[in-house]
Amino acid sequence: MDIIKKYTLLFIFLIIYCSNISASSDSTKKVRNFKIYVNSKYYEPEDIYTQNGYTYTTDGYDFKFGNISLALETKKRKKISHEFELMPFSFEVNQTKTTITKEEIGYNDLTGGSTTISYEASLRYQFNYYILHNNDSKLRPYIGFSTRFYYSSILNKPLTSSAFRSRTTFFYLPVELLPSLDIRLSEKMYFNINIPIELNRFKIGYEKIDDPQLPEKLRSTTTPRGVLLPKIFHLRFGLCYVLNNKNS
Repeated sequence: MDIIKKYTLLFIFLIIYCSNISASSDSTKKVRNFKIYVNSKYYEPEDIYTQNGYTYTTDGYDFKFGNISLALETKKRKKISHEFELMPFSFEVNQTKTTITKEEIGYNDLTGGSTTISYEASLRYQFNYYILHNNDSKLRPYIGFSTRFYYSSILNKPLTSSAFRSRTTFFYLPVELLPSLDIRLSEKMYFNINIPIELNRFKIGYEKIDDPQLPEKLRSTTTPRGVLLPKIFHLRFGLCYVLNNKNS
């Protein structure tokens, strides 16, 4: 993570540097932009709890790349704009079966397996402050502040009576700071790079298992958790298409 932190600081320095060398002429244009992002994430999950005098620690890493999201940036007033981003809804169904067969005696028995149905979606609101008040600059550094609502749900339906149906649901509400840079490719097209830095992550986990042997209160658990400066590194690339570029 030390290397990642160094690159993050380098990128922030680049934005400050660009703000001093870009074009000086101001513009009062109002711009409406359509954006497509490719998202990547490096995450170091860590879970620590103590039971009967023993401390249990679970850690590791998770890397994801390639999630596509769509965004619309509203018209700017001076140096300010608002951005609304949607990561397309994801739906997945998986099924596994374990059977024992013996053709000689016509024996066929299903011993295990399940059907898993998962959903995932994300919605982001972002407030952008452009360091330069010049829409025609080759380099447009800006700082974004955002909050994002993330939802995922996993439903597990066993195919045998020896296991029980369960559902796990997660809600995330991170607050992020996004140093960003637009690089002009043409009059209508910009390349965008930004590094979302999570300042705080609030998570609620809800799990329910339909086990009739358990009391009703023990069949479901809710776990709220807040993490300050979580060990997550995001890097995003995008293309910005200018839909409207007229003088105000």
